[in-house]
Amino acid sequence: MTEAAGQKLYGLQRRLRDVEERLREAEETIAAIRTGDVDAIVVQGRAGPQVYTLENDDRPYRRLIEQIGEGALTLAPDGVVLYCNSRLAGLLRMPHEKVIGGRMQAMIAADDQDLFERVTVQGGGRGRLTLQAADGSTVPVHLTLTELVTDGTPVLCGIVTDLTEQQQAEIALREANARLLAETAERERAEALLHQAQKMEALGQLTGGVAHDFNNLLTVVIGGLEMIERQLPKLPPGPPSARVDRGIDLAKKGADRAAVLVQRLLAFSRRQALEPRPVDVNLLVCGMLEVLRRTLGETIALNAVLAEELWPARADPNQLENAVLNLAVNARDAMPDGGRLTVRTENRILGNDPAIADAVTGDYVMVAVTDTGIGMDQSTLERAFEPFFTTKDVGYGTGLGLSQVYGFVKQSTGHIALRSRPGAGTTVEIYLPRLAPGQECPDEVSAGAASDPHSQLGDTVLVVEDNDDVRSYSMDALRELGYAVLEAADGASALEVLERRPEIRLLFTDIGLPGGLNGRQLAHEALRRRAGLKVLLTTGYAQSAGDAGQPLAAAVQVVAKPFTFSDLAVHIRRILDGQSLDPPA
Repeated sequence: MTEAAGQKLYGLQRRLRDVEERLREAEETIAAIRTGDVDAIVVQGRAGPQVYTLENDDRPYRRLIEQIGEGALTLAPDGVVLYCNSRLAGLLRMPHEKVIGGRMQAMIAADDQDLFERVTVQGGGRGRLTLQAADGSTVPVHLTLTELVTDGTPVLCGIVTDLTEQQQAEIALREANARLLAETAERERAEALLHQAQKMEALGQLTGGVAHDFNNLLTVVIGGLEMIERQLPKLPPGPPSARVDRGIDLAKKGADRAAVLVQRLLAFSRRQALEPRPVDVNLLVCGMLEVLRRTLGETIALNAVLAEELWPARADPNQLENAVLNLAVNARDAMPDGGRLTVRTENRILGNDPAIADAVTGDYVMVAVTDTGIGMDQSTLERAFEPFFTTKDVGYGTGLGLSQVYGFVKQSTGHIALRSRPGAGTTVEIYLPRLAPGQECPDEVSAGAASDPHSQLGDTVLVVEDNDDVRSYSMDALRELGYAVLEAADGASALEVLERRPEIRLLFTDIGLPGGLNGRQLAHEALRRRAGLKVLLTTGYAQSAGDAGQPLAAAVQVVAKPFTFSDLAVHIRRILDGQSLDPPA
């Protein structure tokens, strides 16, 4: 054999050995795949690595992974997907064969790329990230990767858990928690409003009781001073007489100021005697503008914004004027360097306004007073309506201005809202009930009958009063006026006296009486028994809302405590003569 032929034979033998080695490797690979030792074959080509996997029903772990509810995958260290189950392919909205061989980085949202790279570099880990599905949707998942090394080759095996339902549950939980917090806040607000209303009611009851007793004391004090004053002309002239006169004058001025203070307390406690009637609020405000300008001074501009076709309101016009004036004075004090005050009227239909406690749905006439003053913080707002609460220095305010307005509005079955912020001024809104067409004011006093020509001094008056001092003063004053006087301390005793003494022409009774029969009830029963009887009621406050709402008969009129000797003389004479004490509305 020639040398050339030998070399050719050697080359063929070598190529044969190479083919045999490759066949042997192929057989080993096939055997490994069949036994489950290999998940995939990676073939390096010009276009990059090509990954091939072979399904083998003889491998039970593969069937188990395909059936579990979690996504499963095997990754090369560079992120190439060597294997994935159908669950993961479903999460990615991709065919199974397109997932395998792709890079996992391309299937993860941009915001989570750093997390994925960190986990793969570390050779395993866990974390929440978002998959970017083929249809553009996103899937929140939890990824757990673990590094395995087989024959010196590292791979990453992972489990992917779909968190969509968990995320939805978390969102629902957050929404439910937000609703719970809102409901809790609303309940706390309602409880705070209820607490404030209860506190104001308790303060009103306390204040009303104190004011009632104080009115009785003032009636005796003022009456006693007047009696002394009437005796002064009988004293010899000289310095002692002049000193007594000055002392009486000072005492009367102090008593008068005390009476004004008591009236404010009664206004807050909603127990003052109101005379509600139809009120044109625009006309009332226009009539007050000049007084308001003088009150505010030159540094404060006054504006009136009056609504057209404003509904008529039902209220006591005198008390409404006092309320607006009180608010203007408060506004002036809140603008020491000047500013602007606006009085505005509007027709309003109230619903459930959270800023107005216990708002009753209905039609209202609103009067708003707005200033550009220093405003109030939240703690001040919460106490603004309390009696004697004031932010002014000692000696510069009684703290009864806003409380008087509050009491008047509430007693008028209206509502009041206070809105303010530090440095942003204050607005007080008064809501008065709209007067329905044809509605009458039940508390208005009728004009009464024509003058009785037979009225004369010497008429008999029955005085009914449970306070001994007030009863004694009233009887002394009436006797001094020339009337015959009988007395009773309660309603039942008064009815007995009326039965025995037919000559009684006038029943003069306090509204607040013990024994279960108040003055109004006594008056109604007395008039039922004695049709020609005249009745004069006196009170330090309206005994109850129910009684105060009852219409008064033509023969019944009212004088407020503390009354003076001259007040009593005028009221008694006019009611006996059948004259009205007040001009008709």
